[in-house]
Amino acid sequence: MRKITIKFVGTGYYDINQARVKIYNSNCKKVYDQCTYNGRCRVCLEDNSIYTIKASTKYSKICIKIYINKDVRSIVIPFYSCDYKSNYKTFQLTDLNYSGLKIEKGVLYLWPR
Repeated sequence: MRKITIKFVGTGYYDINQARVKIYNSNCKKVYDQCTYNGRCRVCLEDNSIYTIKASTKYSKICIKIYINKDVRSIVIPFYSCDYKSNYKTFQLTDLNYSGLKIEKGVLYLWPR
């Protein structure tokens, strides 16, 4: 095991410096669960292993798999490859003042499906 630096980079996310990072080994056991400091974190990982990194901020999240070999000292992860489809919200709309309208209820999708 040795210390590896993980750095998150991206554009348009002001809260990327405070991302919540969870790292799981190949047996789905959590090996790291902390917030980043200035977009970076240092973690001890074993050589020749596969890890899943899940990072989330207030507005986005990513989930990637990485392979650690003996040459890896640092990892740079682009945060602009986030999953927007999981961020859609559904609102139920009703009109209490005008009951005669043909559209009394509706669903507003802020993100395309």
